Amino acid sequence: MEVYSLIGYENKILEQEDFDDYPKDAGETGAGKTITALYEIVPKQGAYSDVISFSTIDFRYKEPYSETGHELGPSIIDTGRTFDQASENMRFAASLAGLAMQLQDSHKGNLNLVDIKKRATEASTFDPID
Repeated sequence: MEVYSLIGYENKILEQEDFDDYPKDAGETGAGKTITALYEIVPKQGAYSDVISFSTIDFRYKEPYSETGHELGPSIIDTGRTFDQASENMRFAASLAGLAMQLQDSHKGNLNLVDIKKRATEASTFDPID
């Protein structure tokens, strides 16, 4: 991948050399809790040839009551699909992230409120209350 950015955690960015320094705080989630992290990813130019491109993003965690850290490096596979081909849940979550970036005036590119509303509405057919 050419470049990536973790959306919404700009105040928790670590320098690369600090990633392995476990006392450095990059954000925490308590045991039994889950989070959703959205990344803006710009693939390398020419990545959509016959080869599927992939990268990894490293995460680290500690077991409860442990001082020993563990790392995960899940693969991110770029199959060349577009935003419109993403799942409804992903499109809705991305629309909300786009709204948050608009409200914070944070790296929003050419995104505007009309587009955000349209994308969120098109991705909201599932209603868990029904």
